[in-house]
Amino acid sequence: MAKKADALEKEYFVVELKNDTCSPVQFPPLQRMLRAEFSPNEIRLRDAASHERMGLLPGVIAGQRIELIIQDLDPLGPGRIPGQGRILEPLHLPEHARTKDWIERLPARLETQADLADVDAGTWLFWMARLVEDGLAVPLASSFELPSPQAVKDRFGEPIYSGIGQPPEKIKRRELADRLLEALLEKLGASLEELA
Repeated sequence: MAKKADALEKEYFVVELKNDTCSPVQFPPLQRMLRAEFSPNEIRLRDAASHERMGLLPGVIAGQRIELIIQDLDPLGPGRIPGQGRILEPLHLPEHARTKDWIERLPARLETQADLADVDAGTWLFWMARLVEDGLAVPLASSFELPSPQAVKDRFGEPIYSGIGQPPEKIKRRELADRLLEALLEKLGASLEELA
């Protein structure tokens, strides 16, 4: 007789935060903002000199990634399946070494990987699917196709934390992107007032 662990196929899903405004994204299960991809080409500048200084940036700054691994079907409670969640910082990967070096010369600190055990798999998967559906993230890797938010609800039930019924929104005042941009422009001798 095969052990339960042998009979289970591990599921994993990874999405990268990326949207057309380079805005940070709220991830409701953690109740915190995460950085989306930041592209200097998406920033509108008032004058040619400021635009030229932005050209000194190392290029696109990759968005943070959300990963979910579901392996154990022992429930956390009625209808709740545990998973392992991770917030990945891609700037620690070798292919982003130039960008990481640039940022670390600024008064900025990169996050380390955050591993979270026993997260509610249904809640995480629902919000990951919702971010993709809302155009705030892109699927990066998975063992199966990323399901729709409704398919996740059908399988796991309602998310535990649903952001008080509100969908994740594009943040109008892009606080995290503005802080990063401010530090970069200060290093280059420019200011946010020069932005259009």
